Amino acid sequence: MSERADGQYTIEHEARDVSEVVFEENQEAKAEYEIKLKLDTTSRINFASAQNDVPVIKSLSITNSGERTLEDIDVSLSASPAVIRPKTWKIDRLSAEQSLNLNDLSTPLDLQHLSGLNETELGSLSLTITHADGHLLFENRRLELLARDQWGGLGDMDRLLAAFGHCQVVFWA
Repeated sequence: MSERADGQYTIEHEARDVSEVVFEENQEAKAEYEIKLKLDTTSRINFASAQNDVPVIKSLSITNSGERTLEDIDVSLSASPAVIRPKTWKIDRLSAEQSLNLNDLSTPLDLQHLSGLNETELGSLSLTITHADGHLLFENRRLELLARDQWGGLGDMDRLLAAFGHCQVVFWA
């Protein structure tokens, strides 16, 4: 995981089937399942993020780098605390050496929870990839839930700057 200068996190992650760990000396099992994940998320959200429909997931792609075609894949996203609704993408088939960029990354935020925050709360964003033979990958990401009146800075919330601007007019007589 690497944090970019603008505060966003980017992960390139490789995961292998659990059988590879158990049967590490078995080279055939090693190449059976190999999934690469590219996930770009925001690290901070607040009430203004929810009101302005700021995406938590900016991009999500998976690559089957293994030798076998994967079928009936589920990519599931959840958050703790539950500030987004859990979401699952269903993928029928992902051939060997094939990449897939997932669309429909909309994850509506819980306005009620975010409007009640008076101080920063730490949470997590979890992504799980499974298929018919079992678990392929689990990714857990830190997510800061900022208080209603807190701004997360230019990196994460540059589009929300106007929501936190206060105009003061000073008259000199």
